[in-house]
Amino acid sequence: MITGNIFKDPRSYGSPEMALYRDNMAKYAPSIDYTGFIAVNYYHNGPVITHMLEAAGITGNLTRKTLVDAANHFGRTTPGSGTRYVAGDHAAYPDRMRATS
Repeated sequence: MITGNIFKDPRSYGSPEMALYRDNMAKYAPSIDYTGFIAVNYYHNGPVITHMLEAAGITGNLTRKTLVDAANHFGRTTPGSGTRYVAGDHAAYPDRMRATS
């Protein structure tokens, strides 16, 4: 079996965001394995969503349509986990991701 992780190793990656992640996990979730994919992934989704909402200017106008439009057009962001996120094609779920009013 081959396993892997799309994130940099949180024990050694030196970004300020990853240092904050380590500090917050030690303080608020000391019993959680902070090196695991689930912990790193969910923690760093917050900055990605925040960036998306702020870049689209929709923090005061959240609707299904504005959220889907923002997700499709927010551009690149790097939450400090060693990965980059880019708005992508949601063709796998066209019926769920279609913006409707």
